[in-house]
Amino acid sequence: MPIDRAATLRQAEKLQRQGKLEQAIAEYLRLVEDQPRDWNTANLLGDLYVRAGQIEPAVEQFARIAESLRKEGFLSKAAALYKKILKQRPDDDRALVQAGELSAAQGLVADARGFFSSAITGRRTRGDARGALELVVRVGALDKHDVTARLAAAHARQQLDDITGALHELTDLATLLVEAERDDDALAPLTEIVVLDPAGTYAPRELARILVKQGRFSEAGPYLTAETIGEDRDLMLVAAEARLRSGDADAGLEWVDTVLAIEPAAADRVLQLSDALASEHREVSFSLVDRVVSTRISERDWPAAAAALRRFAAVAPHHVPALTRLVDVCVDGSLDDEIFEAQALLADAYLATGAAEQAKYVAEDLVTRQPDEPAHRARLRAALAAMGEADPDAALAAWVAGSAEFTLDDLPSNWTSADEDIRAPFDTVPSAAGQFSGESLVDHEPSTGAATAPEHVEARANPHEIDFDLLFGDAMDLTGQHGDGTSLSRDDASGDHEEEDLSDSIDAIPPTVAPAETDLESVFARMREDVAHRSPDDAAEVAFARGSALLEAGAFEQSIEHLRLAMRAASRRYASASLIAQAYEKLGRIAEAVEWLGHAGDAPGISADERFDALYRLVDLLERSGEPASALAVCLELQADAGDYRDLADRVARLSRSQAGG
Repeated sequence: MPIDRAATLRQAEKLQRQGKLEQAIAEYLRLVEDQPRDWNTANLLGDLYVRAGQIEPAVEQFARIAESLRKEGFLSKAAALYKKILKQRPDDDRALVQAGELSAAQGLVADARGFFSSAITGRRTRGDARGALELVVRVGALDKHDVTARLAAAHARQQLDDITGALHELTDLATLLVEAERDDDALAPLTEIVVLDPAGTYAPRELARILVKQGRFSEAGPYLTAETIGEDRDLMLVAAEARLRSGDADAGLEWVDTVLAIEPAAADRVLQLSDALASEHREVSFSLVDRVVSTRISERDWPAAAAALRRFAAVAPHHVPALTRLVDVCVDGSLDDEIFEAQALLADAYLATGAAEQAKYVAEDLVTRQPDEPAHRARLRAALAAMGEADPDAALAAWVAGSAEFTLDDLPSNWTSADEDIRAPFDTVPSAAGQFSGESLVDHEPSTGAATAPEHVEARANPHEIDFDLLFGDAMDLTGQHGDGTSLSRDDASGDHEEEDLSDSIDAIPPTVAPAETDLESVFARMREDVAHRSPDDAAEVAFARGSALLEAGAFEQSIEHLRLAMRAASRRYASASLIAQAYEKLGRIAEAVEWLGHAGDAPGISADERFDALYRLVDLLERSGEPASALAVCLELQADAGDYRDLADRVARLSRSQAGG
């Protein structure tokens, strides 16, 4: 028979207010049994059970309601009911697990982890090891980025004999970490994968890559097998680097040879590896460059071969084998514009390494081919000094006079033996017997004694040439001029005059006021006079070229030194200052980079585009150094001159908002 719900409910409330809990419970129970889905009444009944100390029926009521609400999608209400249960029974396993699941479903990961952890502790206390492991697996699924929980889940799967599941868990975690470049975190799962699946290739490959990247080459070695590497070019180079750094050069170079044979285009990658090894393993680095050069030559790409050697020479400036190879490549490849520079670098290297005799041979060839180049003469003089010549100036003059390529009237007008700017790089070159002083190179003065040129020269440029010294004696000095200072050209000594009456020629020579000095001091005095007007631009160009190459090779500090020297030439001030700023930026020294960009913007002869570019880069640096106000000021200056330049309008707007606090 249906009950009167309203009357029964009023009666239950009266009994409750009167403190008659048992009678009230009986009335509420009648209502719930009549309509089991009346959740509000059921909840009131549960609360009354709690007040009456009847925890078991209270929990039963709350659990029944919570389960029904969960099925209907009322997750938060269901979770609240399980929490009411846990207030009465904190170790209730079912309530803990259900509360954890409901929290996880709502994205409340921390709450879920707390409920599951309590349940795990309870199960372990009760001796339910398997049940605890199952919940550990469940916790590992809460957050894919929780490395600790996921590793614990993988271990739990192994203890549950679910090796496939453990491998899947570890592989998924390792892949996630590798893709996120969290190499340190990835090491643990990768190492466990190798143990569980020795035949796999993914984990060993990634382990090798990470360990090599971290410089742990001995640890990487066991993972770098032919099976692991396969046809992966990148991994071959990783294996090569690991072997080379660990001292196994033969194995490392073998991998490099394999890569270049399969893919010659990988030569650039090999050069990068060479750069990385150059500071600590110079000879190994050169071996890599040498292989790249051979590859380029096989492709008939001589400029690229030379560029690879110049790149190495920028970080190893006195490496004789590399520079010898560079000269060979330039000659074989007919790189005429680069041959002399390559020879000059080789001569410098010989001098720096104490090989004075070899330096002399190269310098002689350079002077013979480019007699007007003061730097070549300085190299030859330095080589002579290093070989122990007591008077290198006299020896230099004697060599020129005796060379099969020269006569005295072939001497260039700017010949000098004391050009300090050109000879400065050779001031500390070791001699064959030890160190010769810089004074002997730069400040050497011939003795005041009779240090004269040789009385007789066995070899002349042309054996049929008339010896005017014998014909005219003191009427001609050692520079090949008449006593009055007029030049005697080679035409005057040609065979066209053989049938001419020499007496007429002699009569035509004006008398000399005084015999010319024939000692070396007077010769070199005139030479020094000629060189006084030499431009510094040649030295600046060399400094700029070397500074640029060093910057490209990553030798930032060294590049700055050369580029500062290049600043002496007005034509190179903008480019040099701009590159110096770039070098300081690479070094993270932003204040210096800002200063040098300012110098670049103020360089003489700078074009509008160059100035705009310098100012635009200056804005970048000022923003990065935390000076938005200064950046805005430069932006406005640039906008006034350049108008709508690049993204200048957007930058001005953004910086203005920043200054206004927007």
